[in-house]
Amino acid sequence: EIAAVEARISGDSRPKKEESDLSSLRARYYYMLQMNGENDVGTMQVGTYLASKLSKAHHTIEASRLLDRLVIISRRVHGSDHKQTKTAESWWQRLQLRCAFIGCEQQPYEALRYENDGKSC
Repeated sequence: EIAAVEARISGDSRPKKEESDLSSLRARYYYMLQMNGENDVGTMQVGTYLASKLSKAHHTIEASRLLDRLVIISRRVHGSDHKQTKTAESWWQRLQLRCAFIGCEQQPYEALRYENDGKSC
């Protein structure tokens, strides 16, 4: 029981399977990057899927950085109306919204955002 509390405090309470799944997804994405390049729509789809899983596993910074890259590449290669571009942008926008629930009402409000030279942090 003490070990479980210490693991939670240190931030290492994530199930091992979840971390293993993320590791496999990262490997798949980097393999596709190597084989097909960053401009390939399949690579972008796997990258977006990886970013969504990273976000759900609370790896928000890694997910945001990956989506930043994917959105830029997808706009350049496929245009802003392409389905993959819209999907990546949608996930990116979800990551930028920070909400919190206070009390029993379960009404979200947007938390503070910090900016660094015009970029959200």
